[in-house]
Amino acid sequence: MDTYAPRSESHWVDVDNGSLTENQLVVAEGDYVIAHGRFSGNGRPTAWIAADIVRFENGRLAEHWDVLQDEAGAAQSVSGLPMFGERFPS
Repeated sequence: MDTYAPRSESHWVDVDNGSLTENQLVVAEGDYVIAHGRFSGNGRPTAWIAADIVRFENGRLAEHWDVLQDEAGAAQSVSGLPMFGERFPS
């Protein structure tokens, strides 16, 4: 594995619409990078939890895939664990 960044504190706020993007885990190997994140404040009733997978070729983005799911609350979690971070959303 080339790069591993657990629980990074990186996040972006879009000042135009107040949305927040947070990354919890970023893993890279070879030409592939996977980022696990949360998108909130975008007008949806719940945040999205995302897994973004990108492939680079010759130093440029060649492909992108993602998986988006509404964030489950404590009552919806079968495992009893939050989908993102240490706590369930309030």
